[in-house]
Amino acid sequence: MSRKFGFGKPSPGDDETTDAKGEKNEVSQGADATQAVTPPLPANPLRHASDGAQADPTKGPAATDAADEDASGMLAYQNLERHRKEKRRRRNVKIVVGACAAVVIAAAIIVPRVLTPADAGKQMPATAEVARGDLTSSVSVTGAAQPASSVYVTPEVSGIVQDLRVSEGDTVGKGDVLFSLKNDSLDRAVADAQRQVSDAQAQVNTAQRGVDSANAAYKKALDAWNSAQDAETQAGLADPDSLYGDVQTANDGLNSARSALDSASQALADAKAQAAKRMVTAPASGSVVAVNARNGAAYGDATGGSTTSDGTGQGGQGTGAGWAVQIADLSRMRVATQVNEVDISGVAVGQAASVTFSAIPGLECDAKVEKIATVASSDGSMGGDGVVTYEVDLVIDQPDERIKPGMTANATIQTQSVSDVLMVPIAALNDYDESAGTASVTVVTLDGEGNVKTSRDVDVKVGEKNGSDAAVTGVKEGETVKLADEGDSADGGAAGGDASAATADGR
Repeated sequence: MSRKFGFGKPSPGDDETTDAKGEKNEVSQGADATQAVTPPLPANPLRHASDGAQADPTKGPAATDAADEDASGMLAYQNLERHRKEKRRRRNVKIVVGACAAVVIAAAIIVPRVLTPADAGKQMPATAEVARGDLTSSVSVTGAAQPASSVYVTPEVSGIVQDLRVSEGDTVGKGDVLFSLKNDSLDRAVADAQRQVSDAQAQVNTAQRGVDSANAAYKKALDAWNSAQDAETQAGLADPDSLYGDVQTANDGLNSARSALDSASQALADAKAQAAKRMVTAPASGSVVAVNARNGAAYGDATGGSTTSDGTGQGGQGTGAGWAVQIADLSRMRVATQVNEVDISGVAVGQAASVTFSAIPGLECDAKVEKIATVASSDGSMGGDGVVTYEVDLVIDQPDERIKPGMTANATIQTQSVSDVLMVPIAALNDYDESAGTASVTVVTLDGEGNVKTSRDVDVKVGEKNGSDAAVTGVKEGETVKLADEGDSADGGAAGGDASAATADGR
């Protein structure tokens, strides 16, 4: 007789059935399981139900039923396995999501605490060290570089420019020819003057002969008169005194002729000098920085010749084309600046300055204050921008050859310099009395984190100051002083410092 294998009680030795029951119990305990299924025991068609003899599973209806039951059990078992895997996957996803959420929450709580110190809300006090050095004050101004002195050459006579011999950048010496002018009227004036001289000279020669003749006649008559034997003999001779008048007349004529000759000679000299002005020469040595003259250009009569300038103007100019050549002494350069009325009281002649040029990076020239204007260059009461300034001239005694007239110059005038003094920031001064020159500073010691350990107030004597620092006495080099800030008061800071000092002493 055959035995069917289903969901009945398994045989004691059937391990697969036992495992299936355990799986059934486990599935029944799951929260989302809807049906408990026990996997079917695999059929063993070779075992007989009663005597254990082998049977042919292909024979009889029992074999067909057993095969159907086995197929159903295998399908249920596969469904169970898929359910268990899905449950484990969901459980793992929940665990991972929960762990990530826990990490994010922990980071949000812990990281800010780690990155932000416990005393982050407390601002460390601003401090500075007492330093030894040079205390300086300065005024910054701008201007334009110009030659310290210039000569503007203007033709003194009219004419057409010819034979121009110079150009910008040339170096010339005093008396060198710059160019010449063509003017025929000057030649004619010289020729006329020469003829006048010749005529005057002829008149002088004629007058001289008349003087010589009158003198000879007078001398002959005088000798004859003096050599006469008696009065009767003298009575028959010409009276020398009557001839003396002729001598005087002849001498007067000679003097007049000579005066005319002198006048003619002077006229000739003037004509020659005027004609010589057609040759325009350099009145001083220097560098040619500008040339207005051009060959073929006409110049009219000029009111003056070369005009010396301080570098800011052209001086006198002719009534025609004006100045022709500018010659400058580039061995010294001048920088004209404007200093605000607020700073002018600190500027004095002889003060040192440094000058830089926008067009020549890296170049710095030493200069000094040469001149300070007495009258303001601009008056705020007269309108405009309302700024009152005074012209201050700086001179560079040894300028760089790359500096060109007109270059923009930036100058710093050193208005104060005190060497080897102890300095503290002005912000460290407490209760400063400018008239008495007294103040106090708070000397502090700091721990490794920059917090104040001890503090004490020290009276100091204040000397010179600039915009940021003050020279003081009463403290030591290297000591740390506290800078005043908006949240501190002098009394509060002192009280806090005393408390800290007391605590330190108590230890």
